[in-house]
Amino acid sequence: MVRYSDQRILDLIAEDFGDKEILVLAPIVRGRKGHYRELFEQLLRQGFLRARADGEVIDLTSRPRLDRYKVHDIELVVDRIKVTEATASASPTPPPLP
Repeated sequence: MVRYSDQRILDLIAEDFGDKEILVLAPIVRGRKGHYRELFEQLLRQGFLRARADGEVIDLTSRPRLDRYKVHDIELVVDRIKVTEATASASPTPPPLP
C-alpha cells in the first residue's frame, strides 16, 4: 500500500484517463445469485438511473432482468465525470454545506 495525497490521486487520474468520461461506482452485490428486481426498483426510487451488472452498464428505468440462478456483480453508477485539465486541477475537497 502506498499513501498518496489528494492532488497526486487527481494527477494520476488525469494521466490515465485524460479527455475520457469515467464512472464513479459503488459496489452493491459481489458474487451472489438472484434477480435483484426489488433492489433495482429501490435504487430507482432513490433517484439513481444507472447501474453496472456483470460489467455492463444498464438503465434502471428499463426494469432490467437478471438470471436468478447466475452469480452477479452489481455496482451503482454514482456519477459520471469527464476528465479534463480543469477536473484535474479542481479542489479535491468539496465545499462545506450551508
